[in-house]
Amino acid sequence: MEDRVVQKAVAWVLSAVFEQDFLNGSHGFRPNRSPHTALHRLRQGILRNWARYVVEVDVVGFFDAVNWTWLRKFVRHRVNDGGVMGLLNKWLKAGVMENGVVTLSDEGVPQGGPVSPVLSNIYLHYVLDLWFERRFKKSCRGYAELTRFADDFVVAFKYHEDAMRFREEMEERLQAFGLRIAPEKTALRCFDANLLKRGGRRQRKPDTFAFLGFTHYLAKARSGTLNIMLKPTVKARERFIRSMHDWLTANKHLDVREQHTHLVKALQGYYQYFGLRLCSRYLNGVRQRVRKLWRVVLRRRSQRAKHRTDWESLLAKPWFQLPVGRVTQAWI
Repeated sequence: MEDRVVQKAVAWVLSAVFEQDFLNGSHGFRPNRSPHTALHRLRQGILRNWARYVVEVDVVGFFDAVNWTWLRKFVRHRVNDGGVMGLLNKWLKAGVMENGVVTLSDEGVPQGGPVSPVLSNIYLHYVLDLWFERRFKKSCRGYAELTRFADDFVVAFKYHEDAMRFREEMEERLQAFGLRIAPEKTALRCFDANLLKRGGRRQRKPDTFAFLGFTHYLAKARSGTLNIMLKPTVKARERFIRSMHDWLTANKHLDVREQHTHLVKALQGYYQYFGLRLCSRYLNGVRQRVRKLWRVVLRRRSQRAKHRTDWESLLAKPWFQLPVGRVTQAWI
């Protein structure tokens, strides 16, 4: 507990110092910024500048691959206090404990610690953000914008040649600092709205891309206007359903009211993040699947029919209902 308090204090100091340097494209673990502000910035940038290509990138094991030598150099750019640097060195060398076994490493930042988010932001600020803003972006022929939340980032471009060149140079840049990308999850997407404007049968549809748990896709309204729509990714939905299934299976012995309280809180948290415009259908689809899982668990609480929970009688009770999906982030 004492160690976490000290980590939090150092994280406050580092955040106050580096917050003046961080760029607008960085949204992770910063004051007044969130995944939703990153989504809003990305969407507005593409719409206003008619960006037609998006490069989505997946960094392999970022938190385990941070190079300590480079990280120390980056921190010393703005903080050269011996006490702070000594604490950072101790935390980096402390290792990770899993099932009572301590594993030591010579790279990576301590995941789960209060200081980890700001250290990762500092590392990617110098490795990626500054390089893109001060070097690569100036060489682009048209619009180019990077949006990053922690180690998850996408870059929108107006011209294909800029996007292709970024895909190659970005990988070389990350490798120089000990980071690798997953080739199967890193791709250049053609997000061209002109493909929807053409009359007749289209030979190709615009690609979609995923960012921060949302699938981004182009859609054409009845009025003819084009818009960028967002919906929860299949992976995000399945991950939530799987977590609900595991919890219900492990806690099927609890009182029905206790189970109801947990499910309501979980669904409300899901709605709070994924409650964007036109996402109600997907939110209620998740609600129905959770409801079916709960019904199966309640019916299996006893092998004797007379001891089984009566689902129909519970449905008649007002307190038993699960909350309906609602829009919570209408401004995106």
